[in-house]
Amino acid sequence: MGLKIRELEVLRTIMDTGSVTNAAQALHVTQPAISKSLQQIEEHLGFDCFIRQQGQLIPTPEARALLPEILKAMAAMDAMERFVVDLRTLQSGRLSVAAVPSIVHTLLPAAVRRFLQERRDVGVSLLSTTNTEVVRLIADNQVDLGSS
Repeated sequence: MGLKIRELEVLRTIMDTGSVTNAAQALHVTQPAISKSLQQIEEHLGFDCFIRQQGQLIPTPEARALLPEILKAMAAMDAMERFVVDLRTLQSGRLSVAAVPSIVHTLLPAAVRRFLQERRDVGVSLLSTTNTEVVRLIADNQVDLGSS
């Protein structure tokens, strides 16, 4: 199994702070917890991440080479967490609606316009179809909403 996000955070924080003690303070955990985590990380990676020198931890060339990938992974996780919040608050995502033509052409345009005024990053698709098809699409989970 690969490194966990928390392990990436530990590694990055040690690189940023230069010591296990400072990393522990920054991450609000104990120094032994960071030491144990670092040991597990190094065992998993198969190489030392730091040279211990006069109370400081100096990143090895391997750790320095790994840092850009750590930063990318953490940025991706941050972006995903923001996206999840947007989905939860209906600020992002996709909404699909199936309805009969009379509703698609009369009621839905104004409703969709109001919906999108507060949710600019939500994509909306409207499908004009028969009553029977609306029911089938809803039953098959092919649309989010339907009206006949």
